[in-house]
Amino acid sequence: MTNSGIYPLDPTSPVGQLRTLIGDVEATPIDDTHGDYVNFSDDQLSAYLATGADSQAYAAGYAYMALAAQAAAQAINVKTADEQVDLTKRADALRQIAAEWFARGDSILATEASSYHQIIQPEYERDDEWPPELATPIIDISWWR
Repeated sequence: MTNSGIYPLDPTSPVGQLRTLIGDVEATPIDDTHGDYVNFSDDQLSAYLATGADSQAYAAGYAYMALAAQAAAQAINVKTADEQVDLTKRADALRQIAAEWFARGDSILATEASSYHQIIQPEYERDDEWPPELATPIIDISWWR
């Protein structure tokens, strides 16, 4: 199975930007326009972008969660008389990186949301410059003046 993608990567495309963020930039050329990347295919990265509502940060979080799942499946701890290999903590480290990307996505989303909810009060020099009401008054108070 290959992790086929556009090669060389296009750093201006969303997939190329995501690939750069997560460091999956090394590839073995398949043909003139495609390469076999180390971790993810372009289709996988596109799916992470779609799942993350086109947020690069959320998509990076999903990519690291996928790497964490692979690491958890391959977790081993082997100890011999003169060597020790412990890959049991790798999945946790990748999950922490994913959590940081998700937190960054939350922060970006919160910043964008707060900018949409700002109430802008127009500045008028005099009270009589306020725009007229859109609704017709229900009670005629013209006699009050």
